[in-house]
Amino acid sequence: MEEEKITTEDLARMVQEGFAETAKKREMEARFNQVDKRLDKVDGRLDKVDGRLDGLEVRAKGVETRLDGVNDNLERIEKLLIADHRKRIERLEIEVKDLRNLLSTR
Repeated sequence: MEEEKITTEDLARMVQEGFAETAKKREMEARFNQVDKRLDKVDGRLDKVDGRLDGLEVRAKGVETRLDGVNDNLERIEKLLIADHRKRIERLEIEVKDLRNLLSTR
C-alpha cells in the first residue's frame, strides 16, 4: 500500500475546513439559544393565557349556576301562573253554568 503524502497546502485546507465547521457549530448554538429564549417568552405568555382562561372558566361556571337558579325560578312562576289560571277558568265555568241556568229558567 502506497502512503499518501500530505502537502502543507492540504494540511492548511483541512485546518481551514475544521475552523469553518467549528464556526458553523457555534453559529448554530447561538441560534438555538435565541430560539430557546423566544420559546421561554412564548411559554410565559401561554402561562398567562392559561391563567386568564382558568379565571374565565370559573366565571362561566358561576354564570351557569346563576342561570340554573333563574330557570328554576321561572319554572316555579310558570307553575303558579298555570295553577292560578286553572282556578280562574274553573270559577268562570261555574259562573257561566250558573248564568245559563238562570237564563234558562226565565
